[in-house]
Formats: sequence, C-alpha cells, structure tokens
Amino acid sequence: VPSSEQRDFRAQLEALGVRVEVFDNIRFDEVLENITRLGSLVGREREAQARVKAIRDERAAVTRAVAGLPPPRVLLVLQREPIFVVGRGNFIEEMVQAAGATNLGAEFADAYPQVTVEWVVARAPEVLLDMSLEPEEPASYWSRWPSLPALARGRVLRLDPALVSMPGPHLDRALEKLAVGLYGDEILPAIERERAFVDDASHELRTPLAMHKTELELALRYAETPEE
Repeated sequence: VPSSEQRDFRAQLEALGVRVEVFDNIRFDEVLENITRLGSLVGREREAQARVKAIRDERAAVTRAVAGLPPPRVLLVLQREPIFVVGRGNFIEEMVQAAGATNLGAEFADAYPQVTVEWVVARAPEVLLDMSLEPEEPASYWSRWPSLPALARGRVLRLDPALVSMPGPHLDRALEKLAVGLYGDEILPAIERERAFVDDASHELRTPLAMHKTELELALRYAETPEE
C-alpha cells in the first residue's frame, strides 16, 4: 500500500532488484481488484474470486435490506484526539452509502479529514460509530457533549477498526457490522432474506434457460418506481 513513509523503502528494494507490488486501497473497487491481484500473485485465483463474489453479494444484500428505510445521518470517527473522521471518496464511505446512510464527513474532499469538536456538535449526528483505539467506551467519551442526538438515541457505538477500516478480504463482514451499527440487530433478518435472494439469483443466472426470468425478477423487485 503506497504511503509517504514507504517510498524510500520501496526505492531501496527496487535498487536491490526486489520486485515490489504497489496497491491503491482507497476506493471499494480498488480493494476488490487488489484481492484478485493478490490471489494471482500467490496462485490462489479461485479463492480470491470467491472472496470478491462474497463481498459483492453482501453489498447487494445489505443495500436491498435497507431500501426504503430513513437514511441515518452518521459520523464515523477514526481517532478522537485529534478527531479524524471518514470523509469522501473512500471504501468506508462507499460501504456506508451501500447501507443507505448519509456520511456527514463527506462534505470534506479528503478521504480522512481532521475536524473539531465544534464541527461534530454542529453536524448533530444521529449515529456515531467510533473506530478509535482509545480504551474509554465511546458512549462515555462522547457524553462530554450531551447535545449530540446520537447519545439520546443510544446510537454511539464502537466498531472494530481491524474489520471495518482495513481494506482487506472481509469487507462482507464489515458491511454487516456497519448495517447493524446503523440500524440495530433488527436489520439482520432482512439482510439474511436478501442474501438468500441474491444467492438464488446467482444460481439461476448460471442456467441459460432461467437467465431472462431472473433478470426480469430483479428488475421488478428493485425498480425505483412502479412505471419502471
């Protein structure tokens, strides 16, 4: 993964004739492409393709499970002091969008901007998902600012940064955790139903005779308006 700290080390390795692979892991599709690349590099193409499919299927299931729900206004905190949040144009924000929420940090062009406490209070998040490594419980820490709507709603929660903020092969699990953080455990049955639908559709699409039937069912099920 490229970073300013790694550039010199990369140059040193290349000077020694060592092959160096560079992976851009900012956007969701980049992460999936990198899973495929890594699979090819280590001779595990089939396993990599299966992981990518599982992630794509889970994204589809989560998106369909939350369709029609009011979009919660969420703030995703990566660090508390100073405060860094999830901004625009990164794979975490894309997962939040897939889960039907509005990312308050998206007003910043930076992927992971630094913000002030005053900005957090002014944005009044309905859900605050804390991925910082500080030991104090999120609800206790953020209770210093009692006007936050997320506190009154009981929606100040800790998320595992190793799962959600790492651009790795388990974004399917991260999507589920994000959905639960946004909507509570009540969303799980809907996700499970949509998983079954996506899986059935995937199997049907493998049979040519059923392809047109499945495409029509998908179109009717997820049309935005009755006219569509």
